[in-house]
Amino acid sequence: MKKILARLKLAEIADSLHLDKEIFTRILKDRTFEQVHKDSLVHAYEDAHVTKVPTLKIGSRVLQGFASKETIEKALLHEHSAKDREK
Repeated sequence: MKKILARLKLAEIADSLHLDKEIFTRILKDRTFEQVHKDSLVHAYEDAHVTKVPTLKIGSRVLQGFASKETIEKALLHEHSAKDREK
């Protein structure tokens, strides 16, 4: 019963995001998302070396974990400056 209620709640959220509620519900019920999710986790961990959430990649910099607004701004400015130097 809890799984059905959880599926219904997720379907409502999907609908609020303008996703097709019926398709979303069917995907949850059939678990067709499961392999894609597993593949995404393997890619994140093995290929992209994501070990913390959230992870932001800004140019060559990788910010793992919760970064402050100032840290993100600094990384964006650094990337913007690097792009300007390439021109």
